[in-house]
Amino acid sequence: KGVVAAEMPASFAIEALKAQAVAARTYVYKRCKAAGGKGCSLHAEADVCDDPTHCQAWITKSEMLKKWGIFSYYHYYSKINQAVNTTNDMIILYQDEPIDPLYFSTSNGKTENSEDVWEKAIPYLRSVVSPGEETSPRFTAVKEFDIDTVVSLLREKWPELSIDQKNPEKQWKILEISAGGRIKKMQVSNIEIKGTEFRQLFGLNSTDFKWERSGKSIRIMTTGFGHGVGLSQYGANAMAKKGDNYVDIIKHYYTGVEVSQVKK
Repeated sequence: KGVVAAEMPASFAIEALKAQAVAARTYVYKRCKAAGGKGCSLHAEADVCDDPTHCQAWITKSEMLKKWGIFSYYHYYSKINQAVNTTNDMIILYQDEPIDPLYFSTSNGKTENSEDVWEKAIPYLRSVVSPGEETSPRFTAVKEFDIDTVVSLLREKWPELSIDQKNPEKQWKILEISAGGRIKKMQVSNIEIKGTEFRQLFGLNSTDFKWERSGKSIRIMTTGFGHGVGLSQYGANAMAKKGDNYVDIIKHYYTGVEVSQVKK
């Protein structure tokens, strides 16, 4: 319940919250040492940790109260309680093994193949269409950088770059687009880099980005928010609002999986 409250907006439709609950449970189950998992690599004594950059975010009831306020707390906690309890013991399996249920906030209209982001092809993490993402407040974003900052960041990351200090963006070229419509590879001056590297360097919302010169600055426009692999949370909410249930949502975003009870 603490994971669902931390990872997905509690205002979302109940079937989206159920899908998140099953994904969160699957994540823990896969890493649970008692079930044959390897546990948390950062904390030898734990199955999982609550660092969202490593395992899964998790918050206490008091943090939920602070996050939602007294008037919304009881309604939102009741929804999350229902989402977790009505999917009790349900996990996601691929060929009878628990999956790595990756998820993220907002797609650009399609999700990514796993190998286009992390180089490893995973059969259930395939690119699928994800409509209804426009409702996300992070669907589009713009970041602006002055030229000196752009040059400085690039030089610090890649000292071997030969940069045009006045017009660095003229040396940028897209080389490969992923199945999900994001930048997979690009040319930056004399070197080839990954779209994920460029995203990380400039702190962009996604690898679906475009750029333009604006006076003495460069504007970078992004579509979507997150790595793009697995379940899109805003896409899941759009599906739920359309009438799809949590199993429909899970099977849409994770190719070829089944949703079934934990074997005890």
